[in-house]
Amino acid sequence: MLQTRLRNEVTRIATLNALRRIAESPLDTNMGQYLNDTVECLATFMRQSMRTLKLTTLVTTNAVINKWGRDVNENGYTALITNVGSLVHEKDLHMSHLALKVAVSCVTANASNDSNIQQYVLQPALTLACSSLLQEGPALLSLLDLLSSVVNGSTSINSDQLRDSLVQPIEKQGNVPRQTIVCVSKCVAKCAVAGSDQSSTIEQFLTTVRNSSGGNNASSSSSSNNGTDGNSENKASVQLALHCIGEIGCTNDLSGHSGLSNVVLDAIQSKTDEVRSAAAFCMGSMSVGNMQHFVPQVLSALGKGNSQYQLLTSIKEMVSRHVANRTLSFKPYMSSVLPVLQDSAVHEEEAVRNMVSINIKKRKESVASRIWKAL
Repeated sequence: MLQTRLRNEVTRIATLNALRRIAESPLDTNMGQYLNDTVECLATFMRQSMRTLKLTTLVTTNAVINKWGRDVNENGYTALITNVGSLVHEKDLHMSHLALKVAVSCVTANASNDSNIQQYVLQPALTLACSSLLQEGPALLSLLDLLSSVVNGSTSINSDQLRDSLVQPIEKQGNVPRQTIVCVSKCVAKCAVAGSDQSSTIEQFLTTVRNSSGGNNASSSSSSNNGTDGNSENKASVQLALHCIGEIGCTNDLSGHSGLSNVVLDAIQSKTDEVRSAAAFCMGSMSVGNMQHFVPQVLSALGKGNSQYQLLTSIKEMVSRHVANRTLSFKPYMSSVLPVLQDSAVHEEEAVRNMVSINIKKRKESVASRIWKAL
């Protein structure tokens, strides 16, 4: 009866919702011989022009794969994955999110689908990652899940290859929005963390930052003389490298990389605003991976009186990461951080004072009593 209703234009959306309810129920149901015909019907709906039908189909397909995925045959999976890839596009981020979820479910249910995912879904997903329209939200989270699944389940592609596929378009474009750099860096970090070794990735990005620090002045002068933005590619590469290091360091201890802190602290004093901002983010984010090692270095740099706004931004990033992750505790470091914030609260620059207030606001529960005592 459900199959008959699926083929009726008037009742198919209601039938899709009913099928989803059955798949999501705790009942031990079995579609038997009708499963693969239903899956092929779902794949057909993904090619239709009606957006509501495609969205409902994707939600139902995900539920069906999660429930009965082990019983779907190869032809059914091929039909699904082929059509899912065509729905991953920057023009509709919500549909992309649902399509990527289906792709992840297909790989989870049957690891042999990895080759089809690479053939039909991976390239649209990588294109989406570099889109200026992608924001932090459900679409990005589903994209990260897909990249992690590909790295963990594939024998034909590794994290280094995916990293290069993500980084190279940004380096070629040159001028890209900051949000694009943020999203791509999260994707690169996800691939690196899912891989067996992040050392080569960190060293590659460190080399990019080191090389830029030596040639910034010369390239800036050259570009101004020629009347072109010849340094834009280099600037984007450095921004991306710093963001990637920060994202990887947020969940991994990077204290073993020699000279890492010095390279990032040097970048914080760059003449380029975008590089300074990226370096401040990097210093704060990578500190979360080993607070005992990096926090004293940030506070020491603050004590020298240089780049206070950027270093306070690094502290803000540390605090934000701890607030977002309840398994982390910032309390052991309050006794050393709070005096620095109090000293900076009377700084002559308004921007520095504003950053101090933001830091205190984010940890108001922990520092309220100490501030009142100080006042």
